[in-house]
Amino acid sequence: MVIFKGVDTVLWRLSMAWVRPLLPPLFWFKINKLTVITAADHALSFEVLTASGKFVTANADCNPDLFWALKGGGGSTFGVVLSITVKTFPEVPSASIILNINSTHTNDTSLFYKGVAAFHDLSNYWVDHGMFVYYELSGNRFHAQPILGPNMTAEQIQEIAKPLFDQLDAEGVPYSTSTKEFATFFDLYIDIFEDEVAGVSLLIGGRLFTKRDITEHATDINAAYRTTLDSGTLIYGHIVGPGYGAPKVDNAIHPKWREASSFSLTAYPVAGNAPLQEKAHAQNVVTNVVGDALRRAGPYGAAYVNEVSWSPLLWPKRFG
Repeated sequence: MVIFKGVDTVLWRLSMAWVRPLLPPLFWFKINKLTVITAADHALSFEVLTASGKFVTANADCNPDLFWALKGGGGSTFGVVLSITVKTFPEVPSASIILNINSTHTNDTSLFYKGVAAFHDLSNYWVDHGMFVYYELSGNRFHAQPILGPNMTAEQIQEIAKPLFDQLDAEGVPYSTSTKEFATFFDLYIDIFEDEVAGVSLLIGGRLFTKRDITEHATDINAAYRTTLDSGTLIYGHIVGPGYGAPKVDNAIHPKWREASSFSLTAYPVAGNAPLQEKAHAQNVVTNVVGDALRRAGPYGAAYVNEVSWSPLLWPKRFG
């Protein structure tokens, strides 16, 4: 068990809802089950300053309704979270793969998208092996770092990834890759995870794809990805399946996360001081071009509220 004091509410809200490196690595994996689950599933207690100015403790025995809501509902929604007590788990050896397909390998657009499809069509496969993947798509660049296997050796993760590389080779898709193993997950986290860029002005959208979406609509999703990139929008992708290790949990996380195997965050660059007409164009791209393509491609999915394109006409129907 560990207690965090002085937690930033926005940072906590984001990290409680899904799995990104916004909090220490212990929030990523329920190591003893070798799988990714949401940080909210690990929370044991909160100290909160409410909107009425009261300092309260929220856990399973004290203010249980607030405790339930904070586990996924967002700290800044209900109050300022001052401290969090969470579960911890023993360290385990871990391994990762880095995969790149970009203009240094090929300028053949058809080959590039065959490579993207070979990777993303295996979303359910990665999740079923208790793995997590973070990847980026922009123009003619696919960058996956890491394809991550907790409690795996380099040999083990390479064996699991063999179907991907067999498909890339069969399609004639050129790529570069490297594999590395670590004594602990923390060592891997420090060495492999890349720093995120700050100060970039982006209009955000996105879509969560369920395992059923991947099974029935993989081709449509890949086409929607192409529409996204062709519009000048970036994709920050995550292969993540919280339902694998924790299929039923009583908290405020959207239940669609338990069915998920892929989450795509889309980002359209637009300057903060851009003319209103330019911003309106950007909003139209995110909502009506990219957003519509992703929604049609993933009919069984959902939107992650903190990264969805908001529209007064669309919100109640699609995101309510």
